[in-house]
This record gives sequence, structure tokens and C-alpha cells, in this order.
Amino acid sequence: MAFFSVLIPVYNQVGKMQECIDSLNAQSFTDLEIIMVDDGSTDDSYQMLLSFAGKDPRIKVFRHEKNSSLVGARYTGMQHASGEYVFFLDSDDSITADAFEILHKKLIESRPDILRFGYRSEPSGEVTLPPAADDMLELMFRGGVAPAVWKNVYKRELTDKLVANTQPFYCNMSEDVYFSTVFFTFAEKVEAIDDVLYIYQSGTGMSSASNSSTLTLEKFRRSLRDTVKAGEEIMAFLQRFAPERMQAAQEAVDRMNKFVFLQHSAFEKDYRKIVEYAYEYKLQGFDDLYDSICNESLKRKVLFDEGYYKP
Repeated sequence: MAFFSVLIPVYNQVGKMQECIDSLNAQSFTDLEIIMVDDGSTDDSYQMLLSFAGKDPRIKVFRHEKNSSLVGARYTGMQHASGEYVFFLDSDDSITADAFEILHKKLIESRPDILRFGYRSEPSGEVTLPPAADDMLELMFRGGVAPAVWKNVYKRELTDKLVANTQPFYCNMSEDVYFSTVFFTFAEKVEAIDDVLYIYQSGTGMSSASNSSTLTLEKFRRSLRDTVKAGEEIMAFLQRFAPERMQAAQEAVDRMNKFVFLQHSAFEKDYRKIVEYAYEYKLQGFDDLYDSICNESLKRKVLFDEGYYKP
């Protein structure tokens, strides 16, 4: 049994994974199993992964016949993980050469359920360290920390508990909030280090598509649908395991849903599209969010585009 299980969801990544693979091959600590899940790719990603596996016996490849989203791919990875700790790595990102050596030393010392660490965003070079927090869920629900699962390493008992007590669902937006809610609810011991171990490539992931010129109303609907579903699953989970968290979580879910509009409208210059985005909330019964968007977000958008508002 390896010490770390590294879980990598893959969707249409031919020619885009070399930095990720190189960073794994460069590790000074090598007791790893690397689980790659091809999530119904329509290019030759599966054959690429088999090629990787042929060169490295630590790599295990699994394949979904149909795309099941980031949530589904991560579930499959967790179901097959056998390491003592589980590390989530996105296929377009990478890690520093000493990442697993540093993590292993700390994990052996104190055996936390979750260990948080720092990351660097590229191409900006901005470094983000884990903020101090006695209550990570409270901080996350208040918007004080981004919830990406790749900023932490998890004891496998924790990921096993998630798989045993929840079900996968289709979701490519806000899925990190869902996973983080479950993990931090179940975790009893959470620690942090200031080492910068993860290299995040901004502008390449699923959620970054919203600043492209190819946005459509249908893409917006898919993003909103996924975020709404993530919110429903968060609330259903907390109803079972931590009902005292539901009020704070509901406020966070409302912000998640509203953020879809803010994200998709930020770079949009066609106000007809923006109005269509806003009206989707009305059609789906989110009357309070619709009113907030019309009375606040749309007004700020116009003022910002005209140079009268500075965030």
C-alpha cells in the first residue's frame, strides 16, 4: 500500500498534461499510487493515460464511458484509492518537487485528518497561504477561504467516509464547496503548514470558461444548474450530519448561485445576454436573487463598464 494516493480527473487533455506528469516524476518522495480517471473524453486522452501507465507502474487508469463530471471522476478515484492519504491533483496543474516529502514528514508527525498547505497561481506568481482558522467550515461559509480540494491532503478514512455516506452527482461548478463541506464536517483534526506545494494554472479549468467570448445562454444555464445542484447536495448532507450549520450554509449557497451571474456577466458587453442571464433566476424561482441581481449587480455592472464604479 502506497502512502499517498494521487487522484487526477482527466477530460480531453491530450497534449496538456506534461507539466503535471513531469512534476510527479520529479518527486523526491516516491511512495505513491497515481489514479487517473478518464471521464468520457472525446479525444485520445484514454490512450494517452494508458501510455503514461505503460511507463510508470504506479499509475492506474480508469475510464468512464460517459462524461460524469468532476464530481463523478473524483468519486471513482476515491473508490479505488488505497493509500494512507489522498491528494487531489488537477490535470492542468502541477506540484513542487519536494511536495510529498514535506507532506509525508508532517503527516507522520501528527497524523491529522486534513493538512492544509500553500499554493502559487500562474502566470501571476501570486502565493496564497492557508489562513488561520479554528473553524474551517464557518470561514468557508463566510467566504473567507476558497474551497478548492487540491489545497489540502486528506486521510483516506475521510475520503472513504465521504464515499460511504454520499452519492455522486453531475456537477462541474461549485463541486469544491460540496466536497469541502463534507470533508471538514467529518474531520476531527485539521492542521496547516505554510509551505507552497501546489502550482495552480489559472484560466485553464472548468470555471474559467466564463471569461471567454464563446459564452452562450445554454452555457450559463449549465453552470447555474450545476451550482444549484451542488447547493442542494450541501444542504441535504448538512441536514443529516450537521443541521446546526444549515443557516450559515444557506447564505453561502445563495452567494454561490449569485456568483454564477457575476462570473458570466463580468466580461460580457452584450446587455441583452446579461438580462437573459438575470431572468433565468426568475424562471427558476429564485425571486430574492433575481431582485438582488437587478437592483444591485446589474447597476454595478453598468457603472463599472462606464467607468463610474471601482470594485
